[in-house]
Amino acid sequence: MIDEVMGRTTDFVVRSDGAIMHALSVIYVLRGVEGVDEFKFIQHELYKMEVLVVANNAWTEASRGEILRGLHARLGEDVRIDLRLVEAIAPEASGKHRYVVSHVPLESSLRAAQAAT
Repeated sequence: MIDEVMGRTTDFVVRSDGAIMHALSVIYVLRGVEGVDEFKFIQHELYKMEVLVVANNAWTEASRGEILRGLHARLGEDVRIDLRLVEAIAPEASGKHRYVVSHVPLESSLRAAQAAT
């Protein structure tokens, strides 16, 4: 008997104004930048993001700027994005890679968005 079924997980991210966005909105930014081999986007808090990038030989400081501009345009200019170049990105305990992880609870974001309207 199967105890638990684990499939592909894609988190949602929350903009600084409380709007909830599909993870593809940040994946498209990172996937489209020259010099990026692998990446992982982590939303620790509403205004605090971390981006891990495994770069290749095409990476330049312009690549960094392109990522930051693209993410700020989607998530809000007031978010802090810590972009770090790393040698490798470890898979999750399941052995799979999650490209986007958000630790921001959607329930509180929905309440904040409703209160703003």
